[in-house]
Amino acid sequence: ERIFFGLVLLAIIALAPVMYYLLFERGWSVPSHSSRPDGQVEEPAGKPDAGKPDAGAQVRQFPPIRVSLVRLEGAVEIGSQGSNWRSASEGALVSRDDWIRTLGSSRVALVMPGQFSVELEPLSEYRLLASDGGIRFNLVQGMMTASLPKKTEKGMEVVSAHGVVRSRAGRFQMNVDRQGAILVGVLEGAIEIESREKTLKVGSGFMVSLKPGRAISGAVRIPENLPLDVRWPRLRKENRTELTIRGQTRPGARVLLDGEPIVVDPQGRFRKVVALKAGSNRFSVTASDVGGHTESLLSPEYILNPAE
Repeated sequence: ERIFFGLVLLAIIALAPVMYYLLFERGWSVPSHSSRPDGQVEEPAGKPDAGKPDAGAQVRQFPPIRVSLVRLEGAVEIGSQGSNWRSASEGALVSRDDWIRTLGSSRVALVMPGQFSVELEPLSEYRLLASDGGIRFNLVQGMMTASLPKKTEKGMEVVSAHGVVRSRAGRFQMNVDRQGAILVGVLEGAIEIESREKTLKVGSGFMVSLKPGRAISGAVRIPENLPLDVRWPRLRKENRTELTIRGQTRPGARVLLDGEPIVVDPQGRFRKVVALKAGSNRFSVTASDVGGHTESLLSPEYILNPAE
């Protein structure tokens, strides 16, 4: 019995260093649990769930966008979410998610000094969108001229209902008509237009069109001039209180009658009934395209003598 007890004691003494190493050096300890009043075991707190945001973490913010309205002519309005419109004034500041629209024959330029400028033609509607380093806009309808004086990493992106136009430097004009058709002319530098998972690069001196539901057309060279033909009516002997003015220009061009835009069909034809006031009447028709061309014609004099 003494021999057996001695062997057990020797074995314990021999194993003591091994047990010390396993329990304390290697950390083979039993995790501690604490009991809750309801009898359930409370596990020790682990690492936070990577899939859930930390309540104390800061939400990433986009850099602020502050754009000035300059060279304002006529009635220009600023809105939010496409409503709540208010009159804009020269030098007004607009920021992300603001809407800008030009009424009637009004015009305005959006400027961020040293970065870009965008000129909006009459009856255009525009929106500033969130951006990460670059500048992003939504041209709902109308015509704009964008200028980027220096090359930037992300540049400018203009989105519409059916395509996206991007440029890192240069100058381009873009028109979106009421049907959503896009026409872009590159005056300096280059652009990239994307639609329906197809991307096309267009260089200076070329233009490209994109119609809803269709693929991007191939780029074509910008014509040297813009045709404009107006068929002025002849005033008959009897008194008339209105005239119908008809004409034709290049498809995709914008036409203004006395500063007010009129509808141009896909063939470039336009028609407008105008009222005559007592006495002398003259009308001007101006056509412009994304190639930077502008043509104007002045009507003959029409004299209305109201019947007594």
